[in-house]
Amino acid sequence: MDEPVTPIHKEKKFIVFMTCLTRLLTWCHCPDCGSVDISTCHNVIGSLLVITLSCASCYKKVTWNSQPYIGSTPAGNILLSASILSPGATAGKVLRVMRTMALATISSRTYFRHQRSVLLPVVQRVWNMFGSYTMLELHANVVIDIQLVQVGYQYLKKFMSRVEIT
Repeated sequence: MDEPVTPIHKEKKFIVFMTCLTRLLTWCHCPDCGSVDISTCHNVIGSLLVITLSCASCYKKVTWNSQPYIGSTPAGNILLSASILSPGATAGKVLRVMRTMALATISSRTYFRHQRSVLLPVVQRVWNMFGSYTMLELHANVVIDIQLVQVGYQYLKKFMSRVEIT
């Protein structure tokens, strides 16, 4: 039986020091020939670490990614951008904190590209699904009712039938 899959944004994440990861990789051996003569090469893409393990005996190569991808984008990179945008934080300050800690991170330019191409269109799509209607009593300057409704003709028709316009 398959275990339930945790959504990427809810999965626990860790700060891992490169020296500790390198020490762990010394335990690796080639799955094909059993050799322990393994060389490593690493590449960093924002918060993503890609490690290529190469066997010196049989020349087999294996690539390991520190995080999954969402489409062609490392999940940690897009989640970082979303985590900066959603509470209203400033990208400059958050990324400066990460650089001060020597954490692998995205650039401000990448953050704004994610914001423009992925995050804001998603926010806009969600906002377009709902409408807010407010009923005011203008003489007393009082809000009588506020309704958040899903956008669509049937919802509008139902709402308007409840309101007597004079």
